[in-house]
Amino acid sequence: MAITQITLLSISALIILLVVIHAMTRYFKNKRDSLIAADIDAQDEESFPSIQHDEQEVIYDQPLSTKSESVSSENSKKSNSEINNFMMISVHAKANEVFSDYSFLQTMGSVGLIYGEHKIFHYDVKTDQGMQRLFSVAQLNKPGTFDIDHVETINCKGLLLFIDLRTCRKQTLALDCMLEVAYQLAEDLDGIMYEGYNTPWQEDTPRALAQRLESNQKNFKSVLDEIAY
Repeated sequence: MAITQITLLSISALIILLVVIHAMTRYFKNKRDSLIAADIDAQDEESFPSIQHDEQEVIYDQPLSTKSESVSSENSKKSNSEINNFMMISVHAKANEVFSDYSFLQTMGSVGLIYGEHKIFHYDVKTDQGMQRLFSVAQLNKPGTFDIDHVETINCKGLLLFIDLRTCRKQTLALDCMLEVAYQLAEDLDGIMYEGYNTPWQEDTPRALAQRLESNQKNFKSVLDEIAY
C-alpha cells in the first residue's frame, strides 16, 4: 500500500512538473513572438515620415511644448532632422470630407501609383539602371497605411506625397513627377494642396521646392568632395 501511494505521488509530481514546464515554454514563446512582431512594425514605419493624429483631426508633426526647454529643443532638432530627409507635398480633403471608397483607389491608379511595400502607394519608373522609386504616397492621418483588403474602412483625410532624399537617385525627375501627380490628385479628388504637412500652397511653391532640392544636392556633393579629399 505504501509503495502504491509513493508511486501515485511521484506520478502526480511528474505531471505537475510537466504542466509547469509547458506553461513556461508557452510564456517565453509568446513573449518572443511579441518582440519580433514589434520589431517588424518598427522597421516598416522607418520608411516613411512620422504622421500623427487623434480621433477627430490630423495633428501635424510639430515639437510639443514641455516643462523642460532642453527636452523640447532636442525633440525639435530631431523632428527637423527627420523631416529634412524628405520632400513632401500633401493633398487634403476639404473640411468634413474624406477620400474613400473604390473611386478613390481608382484615382490613385489612374495617376500611375501602385500599391505595395509598407502598405502604401509608390510611383516607380523604368530607367537604364532598372526600376527606380521616385516617390511614395501615404495617408496623412496615422498610421499612414492603406488597408485595401477592407476598402470600406478607409476614411482618408489627406494624402502625403514624399520623396526619400536619402535613397532617391533621380531627385529632379522625382520632384517633377510628384508635382504633376499632386496637381492631378487635387483636381480629381477635389482636394487642397499644401507644402509639407500644412503649409499653404503658394504660386511660387514649386520654385521654392526646386531651389531646396538644388541646395540639398549641392550640400550632398560638398560632403562627398570632402570625403574624397
